[in-house]
Amino acid sequence: MFPDRFIYRCKKADDGILTGPVIEKMKQGAGNGCKDKAGGHMAQQCFLHVFSFRELIFIIVYTDGDISFMKLYDRKEMVKVGCHDCKGCSSCCRKMGESVVLDPFDAYSLTVHLGRPFDRLLENGISLHVEDGIILPHVQMAGKEEKCFFLDMEGRCSIHAFRPGLCRAFPLGRNYEEGRLGYFLLEAACPAQNRTKMKIEKWIGVPSFLQYEDFLITWHYFIKRLKEAAGLTAGKEETLKSLNVHLLQIFYLRPYDEADFYSQFQGRIEEWSVCHGNDSD
Repeated sequence: MFPDRFIYRCKKADDGILTGPVIEKMKQGAGNGCKDKAGGHMAQQCFLHVFSFRELIFIIVYTDGDISFMKLYDRKEMVKVGCHDCKGCSSCCRKMGESVVLDPFDAYSLTVHLGRPFDRLLENGISLHVEDGIILPHVQMAGKEEKCFFLDMEGRCSIHAFRPGLCRAFPLGRNYEEGRLGYFLLEAACPAQNRTKMKIEKWIGVPSFLQYEDFLITWHYFIKRLKEAAGLTAGKEETLKSLNVHLLQIFYLRPYDEADFYSQFQGRIEEWSVCHGNDSD
């Protein structure tokens, strides 16, 4: 649930021990990088990652300066994520700002199951925001409580069976490294006590999981390249506007059939390449 711009690389001591100066440098880097437009620290945790002596670990830097270590997992591993059906808790569905970003699979799931086109969802439930020049949709936080638009009166998710991918994964975060996808556990992000171990792919619960991961990897690097391309269009507002309009039209606004999503997505990726060439290559 955290943008790539909050990820920083940091060197460590050769013996695998993080020295005091290195940790202080990491704190400073997180403090400088995790500020909102008003200059204040954001509510969500900011994080960095380093390579440990034997395996990849994460150093999570919280806004109060505390540091905890986190391991990177793959889809087959067991992780303590089982939260006993939340038991009425909806803390992760509140005050999330624009962080619950929707990808094309989310758009497909929501439109097919709700029976409403995406432009109707943009009227209620979904909003648009700009990330590094690229316009992307996210789930709205509504009212004074800033709760998810799709929470019902009892504080339960009304779209749980087809909820967005970031919601499915939580309290797991995603890490993309050299074309691979891994997961890390945000221990402090979920207040549930005595969580049980579950296999990650079962926890996320999407059919054809390998296809789903391949899609996530493709989409991640597609958007990453698109953001880089957007950075080269400074002063060319009409070009960037046209790019964003076409992005939303191809991957979100154009209806998806109930048939296989992945073949439809691949067709739209190919269509984009024909229209825009190297814009996202």
